[in-house]
Amino acid sequence: MSGGQDSVEFGESNDSLYWGQGNIDVDPFFADTANGDYSLLTGSQCIDAGNPDADGDGLTWETDYDDRDPDMTRLDMGAYFFNQDESIIPTYALSFDGQDDYARVNSDLYGNLTEATFAWYVKTGNSSTDLVLLGQHTWVNNHVNGFYLAYTEGTPYLEDGGSTQENSFHFYNGGNSKNISYNLETDTYYYIVAVFNGDAGKYSLYVDGNFIGSVSHPSSWGLIAESNPHYAEIGAQRRSGYYTEQKLDEFRVWNRALTIWEIQAHLDVDYATDTDGLIGHWDFDEGQGGIAYDLTSNANHRSEEHTSELQSRRNLVCRLLLEKKNTSPHLSINHHNFIN
Repeated sequence: MSGGQDSVEFGESNDSLYWGQGNIDVDPFFADTANGDYSLLTGSQCIDAGNPDADGDGLTWETDYDDRDPDMTRLDMGAYFFNQDESIIPTYALSFDGQDDYARVNSDLYGNLTEATFAWYVKTGNSSTDLVLLGQHTWVNNHVNGFYLAYTEGTPYLEDGGSTQENSFHFYNGGNSKNISYNLETDTYYYIVAVFNGDAGKYSLYVDGNFIGSVSHPSSWGLIAESNPHYAEIGAQRRSGYYTEQKLDEFRVWNRALTIWEIQAHLDVDYATDTDGLIGHWDFDEGQGGIAYDLTSNANHRSEEHTSELQSRRNLVCRLLLEKKNTSPHLSINHHNFIN
């Protein structure tokens, strides 16, 4: 705070100020305030000077990763952390053309869980904000089951029962669907997180670390419905012939409900591999070939179908949990180009 405690002026005689420990009166070394860039420069005394126990749980940053910046150091002061580990910045994103591209997900990883968290870094298309984050190809004997999540700019028909809405996230779980209204922009990256809590029969949605809303169906959403056949697909709801133009940088799954502190901790830079309950974490930073490796100790290397390209992009990661039609543990890519 410029001028320190003595520079504070009170509008009313009964106003008071509680000056806590750790406040500083120094140049914060912002990058470019004239142009609205309030990120920190090297040498700023705001680096590693944030609250060591920001969530107030009695554990400080040395042992509680909720109190760390994404580079695993103590929280910085200010709106933007200073990245002290440039090696964690990724390079590639997976592109879907909106015509026939999709990636297949082994849904057994999360089917029947009573708690789960799904996280995507995803970019909307140039002409549409439609997204299929998890979609369905078909249902055995036309029986409605499984879980999927899409964002619809219009009102496409996606499944038996329930309706989509304009500019809304559409949650479907085992025969029942709900919508959360929210406006996305075209050609924009978003960090989208869906948290499932079976005890409450509820899905909660976060965009860029902010809570957007929740939907619930307590009588039937006690667990994540298991798909039959046992897969879902990213980039397409093929049961309805619905494909979306989008780019996907990351997809992760936890077998527990993350807190908002944990969700916000994973913004912008990835370090999720060592977090509690993470059951899948994949990337396309290989840059060539057709195998995506699970970065967790589970080593669930998965396969992917009909994706158009891997596009270079700094500051975001590209992770997918993917499954080919057979039981191969590898990821195969068709119709693609690697751009570095």
